[in-house]
Amino acid sequence: MDNEDRFRRTHPYSLLRHFRIYAVLLILTILQQVFIRPQDIPALIGSLGINALYVLTVLFYFISDYTNRLCRIGENSFDVRSGIFLKRRYSIPNNKISSIMFYSNIISYLFNAESISVDTPGGFRKKYDFSAYFTRKKANELRSRIEGDMEPSFVFKSRIISIILMSAFWANPVTGIIFIVPVTTNISRIVGSDTAERLIRGSIDSQWRIIATWISPAAALLAAVILLCWAISMLNVFLRYVRFKSLRLGDYVVTSKGLIARTEIYTTVSSISSVSIDQSLFMKILKLKSCTVTLKSAGKRKGDRSLLFSADSYDKVQNGMTEITGIPNREDSVLRRAPRSVFAYIYLPLILIFVIVALIILSYFVRFLTSSIRLLLYIFMIIVIWWLMLRIFAYFHSRISLNDKCLIVCSFHRMTLKKQYIPFEMIQYAEITRTPFQKRSGKCSMNVSIYSEKRKSVRIKQLPMDAARELLMRENIKMIESR
Repeated sequence: MDNEDRFRRTHPYSLLRHFRIYAVLLILTILQQVFIRPQDIPALIGSLGINALYVLTVLFYFISDYTNRLCRIGENSFDVRSGIFLKRRYSIPNNKISSIMFYSNIISYLFNAESISVDTPGGFRKKYDFSAYFTRKKANELRSRIEGDMEPSFVFKSRIISIILMSAFWANPVTGIIFIVPVTTNISRIVGSDTAERLIRGSIDSQWRIIATWISPAAALLAAVILLCWAISMLNVFLRYVRFKSLRLGDYVVTSKGLIARTEIYTTVSSISSVSIDQSLFMKILKLKSCTVTLKSAGKRKGDRSLLFSADSYDKVQNGMTEITGIPNREDSVLRRAPRSVFAYIYLPLILIFVIVALIILSYFVRFLTSSIRLLLYIFMIIVIWWLMLRIFAYFHSRISLNDKCLIVCSFHRMTLKKQYIPFEMIQYAEITRTPFQKRSGKCSMNVSIYSEKRKSVRIKQLPMDAARELLMRENIKMIESR
């Protein structure tokens, strides 16, 4: 972080963070044995040495790693030396860095530490090319070096209502289960499984006693668990994206978000491989859109760097995308999906609806299909009907088009309609595939492969074959046709 030409150690918080995790695990193990099984204290004393040896071994590794991890940020490169037994040294040129992420939470703030992560388009790791904790002073020095004397040319600040709506839509019970299971497991270990079960059931039954008069207690409990997991997931998304802001600063796109844990990301515009205007069916009803980006270095487990605009009005998101990325949003040559191909969009949800209806009818005649299973079937029915409506919505909006800088592909992915803006230089190739039914009707499906560390492609189906081939040849886009 300093201009001095020498290597420096990272912040000791990177060591304390690991010590805190393993020390808590050791203390919880001791308390569990002392309070729940006091008769086993002699055995505990004998096993404590093994637990302590394990913790000391882990701490020795992290201490050695910390003392041997040195870095130096100069005017032209970022240099790192690391390794305990096998020494490793590498250098990252500053002009090859695609993104820099600053991260801090409440605990690291108390220790005056902030995480800095550096990534490049050529990174081969699942995580960042480099990530470590530094003092907040050094982190601010790096921010000042990046920003210089530049002033933002465009600023977007999210509204609190849009973050709430986005959190409600993005939240799902499955994600909530991921958060609630470790909590209930740890509670069971500390207070005992029977006590934890009584606490959880008592808290849920007190809230759902009225509903249980119309449906069975098991179905009421299942509905309560689903709603609770959804609420936990919504709270997690809200805390993650509240205070969201994005701006254009010279050659960088800067996004910041979070309340308890604050994340600030500086991304070079040249590392953006595609921009997507996203809209769910619920957002369509509210006349909202959001915007996300795909980066050449946004591989798996490298953090969420995709959101560019939270849910907002059509014009603000559409025009703001052009202001912050420089990609024009107009469509010059438009090719829509082939007419009379609606069945190819809706046949899968229709099949699921028929299956669910058959199971619901069967549940009234078969005893082992309980009311809880019937409740799940009704929930699945609502989800599938919503999915069917989205497919119909996507059918009327699916198309590809061109402007002077990019290829535009409007299609659906899962439960979202996506309008992808792909610069020509970021397109690897366009693959045209045809099923036997499409060959007879002169239609095709297209996969556009995009430069990205994690394999990324955009798919649209039921296009007129000859017109799609002609549109791609107009801009000399490489085509691959499957036979």
